[in-house]
Amino acid sequence: MFDNNAKVVQWILILSCISLIFAGFFDDEEDKKNLQECMKELGVSQAKVKEMEDADEPNSEYSCFFGCMSFKEGLIMKNGQMNKTWVDAAIATMEDKDEKEFMQEFYKVIGNDLKNATDTCSAGAYLQNMMYNLKKAEKELTSKND
Repeated sequence: MFDNNAKVVQWILILSCISLIFAGFFDDEEDKKNLQECMKELGVSQAKVKEMEDADEPNSEYSCFFGCMSFKEGLIMKNGQMNKTWVDAAIATMEDKDEKEFMQEFYKVIGNDLKNATDTCSAGAYLQNMMYNLKKAEKELTSKND
């Protein structure tokens, strides 16, 4: 469906979207509320959130926070499984056919990988590993292009 360069660019775009969920670039009140709720529920300080934003490697201490934010944003359910209703609604808003197809495949992969999740923390472990791996790939790609 896509050549390798297009896939890399699309994964970087996806990383950017995922990073918006986790990295503190919250534009609307709902996102800010979700962040504050997760911080309060899990006893996570602003300094720890900053540490997560700046980190380049996964850390098991971050798993529950990633899971909490993913749950609050609607991506996963309490049992750690993909929220198919949310995914279908998100994809339905996309107008570009290629983007829709790509995101359907992307969410299928995430959903399949989350099948072993039993709660938001175990889902968060997977999601943070994915995010940091994409972040690392983005840095490698950027350094090759410089």
